[in-house]
Amino acid sequence: QGRFTFANQQYCDHYKCTLADILGKTDFDFFPAELAEKYRRDDWRVMETGQTYEIVEEHQPLGQEKRIIRVVKTPLYNSDGKIIGLQGIFWDITQQQLAEERVRRATAQLAQSRKELRAKNLQMEDDLKMAREIQLAMLPLQYPPFPRSADPADSAFQFIHRYLPTGTVGGDFFTVSALSEDEASVFICDVAGHGVRSALVTAMIRALLEELKSLAGEPGQFLTKLNSDLHAILRHAGTPLLTTAFYLVADCRTGVMRYTNAGHPKPLHLRRRIGQVEPLANVGGKSQPALGLFENAAYATSEIKLAPSDLVMLFTDGLYEVAGADYEIYSQTMLIGDVRQRLQLPASELFDSILEQIRRFSADGQFADDVCLVGMEFAGCPPA
Repeated sequence: QGRFTFANQQYCDHYKCTLADILGKTDFDFFPAELAEKYRRDDWRVMETGQTYEIVEEHQPLGQEKRIIRVVKTPLYNSDGKIIGLQGIFWDITQQQLAEERVRRATAQLAQSRKELRAKNLQMEDDLKMAREIQLAMLPLQYPPFPRSADPADSAFQFIHRYLPTGTVGGDFFTVSALSEDEASVFICDVAGHGVRSALVTAMIRALLEELKSLAGEPGQFLTKLNSDLHAILRHAGTPLLTTAFYLVADCRTGVMRYTNAGHPKPLHLRRRIGQVEPLANVGGKSQPALGLFENAAYATSEIKLAPSDLVMLFTDGLYEVAGADYEIYSQTMLIGDVRQRLQLPASELFDSILEQIRRFSADGQFADDVCLVGMEFAGCPPA
């Protein structure tokens, strides 16, 4: 008949009453009519079918807050196997449900965040790919001949380069220009790091080079003005970016090469005819500061005479700052030794062989930093 015949103490405590208050009562005495009617239908289903009924549902006794409970109702049998009623058990899972709902919401938010992050990452990858294409387009696609009327194969200066950024964009940059019919210039720089920030600084430097063409024939003055302009731009950035650079101007008629160095690794002068490899030192033997650090830094010009078949090899520090298997660092001394062993190779073969040698030395077969390698070979003075 849907009347209570027993209730345990937990049940009585839940409804804030005694067992005597419960016995003989129905669901309509404890719940709103709509809920009581539902509970009555569920009870009859169990007693008519003999099947256990389990459900998670809302539960709100009269005068109490709404809760979420898990309910299990099972039929009761007499000794003849006849269903004479049912037993109901329930327990409060409100906090569990609320916690699960919070987890579901957090999961949904995380999934949405991941979706948005993937979209942003794809956009960033597209932007970086475009930046890489622009950066590569900034590098020389072909080299000018010297003198200008000469066939490229007969040029007094032959150029070669290898550019290996470790990321999508890099902090190394170089350019080769014709200052006149007979004068060539080569500029190489290395901005600390190898990400977007470094790439932006290289783009600024390239723009500044265009504005300094009037000083391009004087290496010392050229880097002095470049340093001043770069310092004016970067001093508001908070953290200075270490930028090293080397600039040279060579005359194919005289073989004279003038250069200046702003904290950059010393290029190598390969004197093939006499079998020597020498680092290009500054005049006076003193180092000069990197660009952008000191507003009034002045850079001196050094000078050497090139002989036919000489090769000037410029590079960034990513070429030799490589860790080997036993944490040994590939040094500039090791680089000079390996270049000396390959002194008579054509420039392209020499560069590729050196790069492969250093990869074999590296513990992981890779370069840890951007690598830029530029060569200028002097074929000899052209006919008058």
